[in-house]
Amino acid sequence: MPREQLGLRPRRLSGAHRLTARCLLGGLLLVAASLKVAAAGALAIDDRATLLFSVDQGFPNGAVNNSDVAAIGRIADSLRVFQNRYRVMALLSSLTPRDKLFAAVDIFVAHQIPFVLDAISSDAIALRPEIAPFNAGHGIELPLEAYSAIRRRYGPAFAGIRIMEPFSMSFTVIESRDYGKTWGERFRKNWPSGSFYDPAATQSYIKFAAYNGMLAIVSDWLWSGNHTRLPEELHQRENENDLINLKNSVGNSLMILYANNEPDERSTFERWDKAMAPFRHAGIRNLGLSDQAWYYDDPPDTEMDCPVTILVSWAKRGLSRDAHFVQTEPYFYWWKLPKASGQNNYQTFLDANPRSGEPTTNLVDFAAAVAIKLPLPEK
Repeated sequence: MPREQLGLRPRRLSGAHRLTARCLLGGLLLVAASLKVAAAGALAIDDRATLLFSVDQGFPNGAVNNSDVAAIGRIADSLRVFQNRYRVMALLSSLTPRDKLFAAVDIFVAHQIPFVLDAISSDAIALRPEIAPFNAGHGIELPLEAYSAIRRRYGPAFAGIRIMEPFSMSFTVIESRDYGKTWGERFRKNWPSGSFYDPAATQSYIKFAAYNGMLAIVSDWLWSGNHTRLPEELHQRENENDLINLKNSVGNSLMILYANNEPDERSTFERWDKAMAPFRHAGIRNLGLSDQAWYYDDPPDTEMDCPVTILVSWAKRGLSRDAHFVQTEPYFYWWKLPKASGQNNYQTFLDANPRSGEPTTNLVDFAAAVAIKLPLPEK
């Protein structure tokens, strides 16, 4: 996620967190048997490393919202090449009209590429998506019953859900709301009265994924291991212990990612190791990396100026160690698509780039570095 949507040193006030009645009811119905995950089929770890590519983030000027099936097809074609060596998945936002989302998903499924959907995210509170989130104040994109229906429609091709930046957005909201920072002013109308992070909702979604044999990916740059001076009222260690304590009931479904988009380019390999240490010590095997061009923070340059060699170095280190799961973003860094914007300038982009969705040289170079040969994009 763009770093300007996130804060750096927020605090959280303690207080009860409540789900809306509808979400709570859905969670109770869908995860009542969560302690019997094995009965539904525990998720096995694939020995191959997994690459999860963000292919759309729900922006008005994205390929999905503009029904650019040709672009989506080209993206899927390039992802198929990675399948020669890796387990490959596509990551999409849930905050797009259902018909457009399904049209895109159908293309990936036809290419035998499983997909992951954002379920709880900082985007839901901070952006202006095409459809309203189920609960913007807690980042909930769709109610659990909606994901259950998608699972029934697509079966195992719907491979997982992502919970994106729950802790760093809690930082942002509370510091902005209660301590006078301006980081979250742009989405003031969505501020919750308590914390953005809702432990009960999060656990319901994780248990839903586990019961259905899916991945539940929790990704953030803020963890207690790499931020040792967090204010007590953030309860970060408690939040992480709650995730760790889910291990016995959700098994291999839980995937913890360190995102390398810490503000001010503070992400380092050492901070990555420290962030994952509590989970590693607790015996959680599924640890990974969110490898982002938003790592780059060198104004006036933007993420589009991030040297691909930086992302390659992070990915290769992850793939050579215990991070057998690497997720990448943003999508417009890897494919010929317009840079994310709240304005829809897609047709203008298409007029200048009729072969939308072709790999950029960034993706070609990244592929070569992980032993995949992609054809060079047309001039």
